[in-house]
Amino acid sequence: MSTVNETYSLIYPQGYRYDDKDLVRSESNELIRRLGADWLFYNKTVRIMDYLTSNAEVIAYRRDTLREVMGHPGLLELIRGAVERLEQIGALVRVKENPNLSYEAQFYSIRELEVYLDLVTFLAEGFDKLDADGVSLQSQGLLALRESVRARVPSCEKLRQGVAHMTTSIQRIKSVTVAFNLDSELSPYEAGLLAINTEPVRSGELIDRLLNFELAKGDMTALAPMTAVSKRLTPREKASVDMVFMSAMKKVYGGLLRSWAPSVKQYMASGGCEWLRLLPELQFLCAAADMLQSLKDSGLPLCWAEIRPTEEKRFSVEGLYNPAMAMKLKDNDSPTSISKRMVYNDVNFDDEGRIFILTGPNSGGKSVFTCGVGIAQVMFQLGLPVPARVAVISPVKGIFTHFAQDIKGSTEDGRLGSECQRMKEIFQKLTPHSLVLLDETFSGTSSYEGSYLAADTVGALAALGTHAIYCTHMHELTARIPEINQNPKTRSRVDTLVAGSGLGDIRFSITRRPPDGKSYASRIAEKYGLSYDSLLHGKI
Repeated sequence: MSTVNETYSLIYPQGYRYDDKDLVRSESNELIRRLGADWLFYNKTVRIMDYLTSNAEVIAYRRDTLREVMGHPGLLELIRGAVERLEQIGALVRVKENPNLSYEAQFYSIRELEVYLDLVTFLAEGFDKLDADGVSLQSQGLLALRESVRARVPSCEKLRQGVAHMTTSIQRIKSVTVAFNLDSELSPYEAGLLAINTEPVRSGELIDRLLNFELAKGDMTALAPMTAVSKRLTPREKASVDMVFMSAMKKVYGGLLRSWAPSVKQYMASGGCEWLRLLPELQFLCAAADMLQSLKDSGLPLCWAEIRPTEEKRFSVEGLYNPAMAMKLKDNDSPTSISKRMVYNDVNFDDEGRIFILTGPNSGGKSVFTCGVGIAQVMFQLGLPVPARVAVISPVKGIFTHFAQDIKGSTEDGRLGSECQRMKEIFQKLTPHSLVLLDETFSGTSSYEGSYLAADTVGALAALGTHAIYCTHMHELTARIPEINQNPKTRSRVDTLVAGSGLGDIRFSITRRPPDGKSYASRIAEKYGLSYDSLLHGKI
């Protein structure tokens, strides 16, 4: 076998070791559900969110691989074919290692080797075609995989010969002759394999065989009609027969194994296909490519964000949109109409504002925007392109949400008590390098009490130095911003965002500006003719 380095990974750099320092401290699969994008990230073969990372080196390495996979359809199809064959090998390994199965499972290793040989040939020919098409691979992971494949090609010819010999030998076995020694009561007490035959035993009638007891040498006709083993034997009897058969077949199988070429024995001794460890990574790449292709097919922009160190706390994005919302429109709209209907917003966390109070009308896009920020951060830290035109982003150590719709009254103090408990749990995990997304938090009480709790929460987030967006209908919260920013303990300044581009338009943009101080209720009232003047027009 090859002496090529087999410790490489397609999505983790060489020598990388996953540890607690790289944990994005949040429940990743629950997080994506709260952001309303669990179905977007769902894949039946791989849990995409398990690959969330806060390590900038991992993000850069992974995106190098994914960029090439997305850029060359032939490479993506090569990976899909490898996944299909590795899944077959994995299934065969699980079957053959099951100690509860009958002797048939012992021969699954032959099929495993056949699929392995097909995999090597498939990958080798695929990489050769990419070279012929002028595709120049650059990512370290894919280059290492190609080198590993090509290093195996010479030994595979010997392996192929061994498999062919083994397959031919096994396929020639059509029946076995088992002998039983009987005691004085004609009960079997010993059994053994008498012969392995290259032709099946024919079923015979008992009376015919008794009349001609002296059987011709080599006659393969039974003394009585053949009986289905599984139907007539008890489990204990069948186990005894299997044990005898397996004992004999292991001797034959072992003899054949010893006669194989050295490369075959080494393959078996090493535990089989080393590439099985890459199967989850290949599945991740396919799942990510499928999700991204859906967005591209809808005419939506994707960009590879510039990666900045965590300490810089960068999140500067132009043309941000919520991809989960876009995909919800996909079933009913054409790709061109989806891209036109989407609202693209700019957002920039900077020294003048790393915590934003987002206000605006109901159904004004506040929640969609807030979740879009979270989804963009998640996609970035999966190593994927982000849903925007231009982006500069730093990894965060944790992403946390506190959404009113996810809170139920489960404490003796009801919903408000549950909200306070949830917020306390979040603060126990926060670091200065966390992203916190709050949507109508503390709405389970009066506006006066809610704004008091909200101001304390925002002040604590500012003192800790986190990134945060707090979308709320409590406009009075913005009046507390100067007080929070003037606090000497504040490390993240607070600023305001406002949702609303025009009444009657369901698509609202988000702008960074002070709120106008007026209630949106009055504007809605005017829309429906409920102003003072319109109500009294013509009446007095």
